[in-house]
Amino acid sequence: MVFLQVTKGLRLFPATRFAYACLTIMSVIANKRVFREITYDDEWEANTSGIAEHLVQAFVQTVVDDKFYKKCESLVLLLTPICAALHFLEGDSVTVGCVYIMFQAIVKVCARFYILLLTLTL
Repeated sequence: MVFLQVTKGLRLFPATRFAYACLTIMSVIANKRVFREITYDDEWEANTSGIAEHLVQAFVQTVVDDKFYKKCESLVLLLTPICAALHFLEGDSVTVGCVYIMFQAIVKVCARFYILLLTLTL
């Protein structure tokens, strides 16, 4: 797997594969503590000096907001089964019948996710 390593452990995956979106969001969730701590780092001021203040504030507000991480977790819940299905379908031994069954399963996952979103307050 090819990825770019960024300081503090965040991995940014290339945008060439659908599953990388899921992996990137999982990386954000896994580094929640790091994101929160980075704003208190001594180098924070120096590293953000050339960035517009409103962007820095937006970043800080996002990383301290628990709702942001809940939304990320919800996206992972949606994307994980879709990624697994797409990975299976990329195989050489998949028959046409499997494609239809997998897409039906993906539709069911998306429908359940939509119902979950309607019942939860994010």
